[in-house]
Order: sequence, then structure tokens, then C-alpha cells
Amino acid sequence: MQRRDSSRRVVLGPDDEPSLHRILFSGTGDSTRHRIARTLDAELVLMRWRIGARIRHDILGQDRAAYGEQIVSTLSRQLREGYGASFSRQNLFHMIRSVEAWPVEGETPELAQHLRWSHFKEILYFDNPIQRLPLILKNM
Repeated sequence: MQRRDSSRRVVLGPDDEPSLHRILFSGTGDSTRHRIARTLDAELVLMRWRIGARIRHDILGQDRAAYGEQIVSTLSRQLREGYGASFSRQNLFHMIRSVEAWPVEGETPELAQHLRWSHFKEILYFDNPIQRLPLILKNM
């Protein structure tokens, strides 16, 4: 409940919190939050691509042989202990596959501006880039 104090300022009570939220986050606040979320998503996609590139090039040496499966499993265990569940074995393979699907790093930031990691995971297993295009366009 709003009331005025002796200096004529409006004093907000606990019941005014929803209206205060609307005042603070309407218009520019909402668009700013949206841009921040998009930027964060894009940076996470790019980070995952770079991790996949490091694993593929530096650790596996471009080889996905049977021993690579063991290396990725071991690496996943170590990374999950230090950095959390997003470094599951399956997610590391998604990261590696993203490098195979988009081998040039410069392509990834542009796509990441429009696609979330979940969208990347949907399309990265299509071998033919033309198969990916409708799904990319749908999410842009």
C-alpha cells in the first residue's frame, strides 16, 4: 500500500512489489534482459564449440577411435567433478561433433547469435549441411 511520508515522497509497502517490478523491468529492462540472455547463450555455444575443438584436435588428435571413447569418458569424469553436470560424456561428444559439423570457428558465432545449444544439438548430427538449413532458419 502506497503512502506519503512527511516529505511528500511515496513510500512503497510490501504489497507494492509487483508494480515496482513492472516499473523497473518494463520496456528497456525487458529488452536488456533479453539481449543479455541471448549474449550469454551465444557465448556458451561458442565456449562449447571451442572445448570440442580442443578435445578433438589436442586430445584425440582428430581420431575418434575406440580409445577416444575411453579418453572422453575419463575427461568427462574429471570435468564434471570440477565444473558440473554440463560436462557429461554425451555432452562432450556433442561438443566434438559441433566442430565436425562446423569446422570453421568463424561460422559458429553467427549461428550462435540465433541458435541455443539445444538447437545446435538437434541439427549437428545431420551430415549434409543442406539438411540443417530448414532447422536453422526455423530457429532464427
